[in-house]
Amino acid sequence: MLFSRSLSSKLLIALCRRISISLETGVDVRTVFQREAQTGPNWFRHKMQDAADLIERGQGVSEALGEVGPALPELVHSMVRVGEQTGHLDTVFARLAEHYEMRNRMHRDFWSTAWWPIFQFAISLVVIGFLIAITGWLRSMPGNEDLDIIGLGLYGFRGLLVYVSILSAIVIAGFMLLRAAKKGSLWVGSVQRVILLIPKLGNAIRTLALARMAWTLDIALDSGMDTTRALRLGLNSTYLIPFIKSGDSIADNIARGTDIYTTMLQTNLFPTDFLDAVRVGEESGRLPETMGRLAVLYQEEARAAMRVLSTVAGFVVWAIVAMMIIAMIFTLAGFYAKTIEDMSSPNYR
Repeated sequence: MLFSRSLSSKLLIALCRRISISLETGVDVRTVFQREAQTGPNWFRHKMQDAADLIERGQGVSEALGEVGPALPELVHSMVRVGEQTGHLDTVFARLAEHYEMRNRMHRDFWSTAWWPIFQFAISLVVIGFLIAITGWLRSMPGNEDLDIIGLGLYGFRGLLVYVSILSAIVIAGFMLLRAAKKGSLWVGSVQRVILLIPKLGNAIRTLALARMAWTLDIALDSGMDTTRALRLGLNSTYLIPFIKSGDSIADNIARGTDIYTTMLQTNLFPTDFLDAVRVGEESGRLPETMGRLAVLYQEEARAAMRVLSTVAGFVVWAIVAMMIIAMIFTLAGFYAKTIEDMSSPNYR
């Protein structure tokens, strides 16, 4: 299941928007899903066709979408079930489209601040690879057998191959870690706890996670979903294992009649401003609206945190590059001095 296919956010938004408009204008649900079976990637069309066939045979929309499985997010399946029970499927799909549009904006905000230090770091890695290749060429000259410009013990084509293999392994491991985090794999929790302790970076990640949770609670609670289920979806949307694992204790406390504010407070996971907003929203009976406003505020905070983080990351990358250049200068200076000394030797020919 780690590499199971899922619909891209762009296609998911378009899907939810089309279904919402069609249902709102009175198009029969069977016709809607037959149309959707003709749209999107080929692999997704087959799944939607299976869902359309089930609806044609009298199955409910939520049961039919079970055939689509993990191609659609858990939130979609849960919200469709609630919308079908309340008779507001069109509204549910409209809110889902709004929700994932906001998620897309959050992702764009993140990458708009993160791309420059990532680009700088990528360039520095390319430079290291170039120097490894150059070192192999220099070592082929007599008297330079011990030359190591980078100091990594890698040189020439073989060293470059090892270097590229290591980088590829790191990229693959990072991709698998990200996928495992989205799937809620528990072993990722230890890695996440370490990352959250890193100054600036941990705060930015936690803020983005809380913004996602607030948006999810807004749409789930506003649709009429029961509180326990909505909270579980909100916690899962953070992709942070400490939050996800707290779902059982939160559900148990709510089942015993504990209010949401006190339940969240006991987890020691949520900041004071988040808890204060929950308390105000719960006491006023406007928790969904409060979560919507809180999500906007957290998005702004996350955007500011990422700007600071990108600046710090840029300085760190340039510091690493500067140290590499300084080390290279000293190494080449020694190489040059040794060459001059050898050339001035009476035995030099």
